[in-house]
Amino acid sequence: MSSDDAIKAILFIILAFFGFILIVLAIIFVLTFFIAMLKPFVSGWRQLAKIYPFREISIGEEFYSIHGITGQVFFPVEYVRTLNILISSSGLSMESTARFSFMTPKLFIPWENIDSVSKTRHFFRLAFRIRVQNSWVTIFILGDAGKAILEAWTASRSGLEINKASPHVRRWGQ
Repeated sequence: MSSDDAIKAILFIILAFFGFILIVLAIIFVLTFFIAMLKPFVSGWRQLAKIYPFREISIGEEFYSIHGITGQVFFPVEYVRTLNILISSSGLSMESTARFSFMTPKLFIPWENIDSVSKTRHFFRLAFRIRVQNSWVTIFILGDAGKAILEAWTASRSGLEINKASPHVRRWGQ
């Protein structure tokens, strides 16, 4: 075997290796995109957005990078630190900031369309279960945002005004 043949063989092996890496990366990207496209349908987010489309609301208490779960109890879809939530006197707004989130439009659920908000546990963490009217979707919000939702929903049921001073209070989207 001549030195030219050895160099050609080495170059072929290197190019084949990088070609293989590119093909694997392309497959990973396509699978990630496909899963991200299915997520809003499986989780029920699209159904909620059709029933409760986003509408501009005034000032409220805003939470960023919240951990939430939507869907059914036996097949949940997690939004790990990718939910932004605005709690206003008229209802609850949610948006997903996950990659490929163009399939998960913002939504607004008025307080009168929320059947119940209850405290529960999700893998040793405090969570709040939100049951929405006209939908099979159950929403779980973890942490302080869930607690604020429970307080606001309870206040709306009692006829009290939701007007808390908070460092997070500002106009949605600014």
